[in-house]
Amino acid sequence: LGPTDAASVDAAAAEAASRGIPLLSFAARADERPAAGTYVFHLLHSAEARARALAARATGAGVTRFAILRPKNGYGAAVGKAFADAD
Repeated sequence: LGPTDAASVDAAAAEAASRGIPLLSFAARADERPAAGTYVFHLLHSAEARARALAARATGAGVTRFAILRPKNGYGAAVGKAFADAD
C-alpha cells in the first residue's frame, strides 16, 4: 500500500517499478501523476477524471445528447467542463 502525497507516490512508484512489485496509490489526483507503468494502481481519481470517464462511457454506449446540471461554483465549473470537453 502506497503513500498519499504526490512526491511520495512518485518516488514509491519508481521503486515499485524497479523491483517489479505492485503498489496501490492513494494519491488524491491520480490523473496528475506521471505514467507509472504496469505496477502502480491508483485507487483515487479526481472528479474531473471521473466526469471524463463517465462521458466516454455514455458516448461509447451511443448517447449523443446531454444536459449538465452542476453547482454554480468552481467545483461545478471544473467538473462540468471536464465532462463537456471529453471525447
